[in-house]
Amino acid sequence: MATQFWRIPELHNLEILRMTKSSHSFPRHWHETYVIEVVEQGVNEFWCEGKTYSAGPGSILVIQPGEVHTGYPAAESQLTYRSLYPTESIMRALARDIYGKEMIPHFAQKVIQDPWLAATLIKAHRLLACSVDRLKGHSLMIMALGQLITVHSASRFCAISYLTENYHQNISLNEISALSGLSEFHFVRTFRKATGLPPYEYLVAIRVEKARKLLSKGMPIVEVASQSGFYDQSHFNRHFKRIYGITPGVYLNA
Repeated sequence: MATQFWRIPELHNLEILRMTKSSHSFPRHWHETYVIEVVEQGVNEFWCEGKTYSAGPGSILVIQPGEVHTGYPAAESQLTYRSLYPTESIMRALARDIYGKEMIPHFAQKVIQDPWLAATLIKAHRLLACSVDRLKGHSLMIMALGQLITVHSASRFCAISYLTENYHQNISLNEISALSGLSEFHFVRTFRKATGLPPYEYLVAIRVEKARKLLSKGMPIVEVASQSGFYDQSHFNRHFKRIYGITPGVYLNA
């Protein structure tokens, strides 16, 4: 096992670490900072606040300040990973620049799958560790942490939860962007980057899936369209066929 540790003065003394071929098991503990880790090799299992998680290569672990957690390699494997420990003040400053207001970023997911973010964190970590291109390393790290906040902080999940719970309502963009604290323009860009769809199309997908479940129970198409939030049957038919490739009538009769 080899451990390397650096402190980066130009990033408010951000502490970063690389653990190579580790078989060490960490007991329950906590940090005053965030813990952001990218697994490069092996599978990292960890317990955090009552649940056990598993993270393989390319996974990103995010632990909030003060959250009690453990960490150990799964199935007696060896772990190689890169981690960083940004302070709450660093993350709050980034969030303020992004959202234009004071907030402490919170991450609902402990294990995140985001290949671009993982690759960028690793590249930034390497550059900062070797001090070859400090400007590039600094810039990439800020980009990566910004991506983490805008795409994976709780505001994204709040918006999705709101759409899921209120899919039958006539939801406005102003209404849902206000939940995240973003401008309408920034919210649409952030939401699309996070989910692959703009908010309206994501809402349509929710409605179609809700409609499919109602059809599977034998509910008439007219009632399904109304209860699923579509403003008429032709609107419902068009979107159902676009997503599933068949009409609601074919699905119902099958």
